[in-house]
Amino acid sequence: MVAPAWPPPVPSGPPPRRLWSEWVALAGLGLGIALIVVTGVAAYHSERLGVLCTFATAGPFFFGLVGTLVGRAVRRAARPWPLLPLLWGGAAGLIAMFLTGTFFVVIFPSL
Repeated sequence: MVAPAWPPPVPSGPPPRRLWSEWVALAGLGLGIALIVVTGVAAYHSERLGVLCTFATAGPFFFGLVGTLVGRAVRRAARPWPLLPLLWGGAAGLIAMFLTGTFFVVIFPSL
C-alpha cells in the first residue's frame, strides 16, 4: 500500500473561471445586502414599513446567498452545470419568501 503524498499536489493550470450564473447570484447577494440596509432604516422609522421591506428582502438575499455558495461548489466540479446555482438560489428565495410571509402573517401578530 502506497501512502498518499503530503501535502497534496497543487493542480497546475489556471483557476476555474466563474460561471455566468454565479455572477447573477453575486448580483442577487449584493441586492439582498443593500435591501437589508434599507430594511433596517425602514424598521427604525416604522414597524409596519420594516415588515413590508422584510417581505421584499428575504427572496433576493437568500437567492444570492445560496446561489453563490452553490456556484462556488459547481465551479470546482469536473463538468459544471451552469443553471444549478440559479435553480438552487431560486428555490431558496421562494422558500425564504414563503417562510417570511408565514411568520409575519401567522406568528408575528400574536406576539
